[in-house]
Amino acid sequence: MRKVLFVFALSWIVLFCLLGVYLGVGLAAYLGEARAALEAQEFSRFLEIQAAWKQKTSAHAHALCLSFLTLFLALLMPHMALSGRVRVILGVFLIVGTVLASIFGWIGFPPVMAAGDVLVILATLLALWGILRAKVEG
Repeated sequence: MRKVLFVFALSWIVLFCLLGVYLGVGLAAYLGEARAALEAQEFSRFLEIQAAWKQKTSAHAHALCLSFLTLFLALLMPHMALSGRVRVILGVFLIVGTVLASIFGWIGFPPVMAAGDVLVILATLLALWGILRAKVEG
């Protein structure tokens, strides 16, 4: 599972770095739209433009952080007192949670994004339990 997590995390980092380039390319257009809405005193339009931009940039940052968390936990796996089966569960929770939180954060569907976040939190707690167990037993 550790190697799978490495490949997944690094692939997801590359994907969301590319989406970051996409966001960077669109920054000038966003600023132009936002400025035009403000100059026209269309404040509700400005807030819609800003909310859409923040949704994408937040999802981008969130996806990268979850990817690095996955990479970090994969590196820590040898220090966790967990069975092979529990390590697989941890890995599946990390992968599925990261995918759900990233994709549904990007498209703006909070219920599924939150479900992904819950899976990542559960995986992180499982990793913490494994590390604490190793510390007590070792």
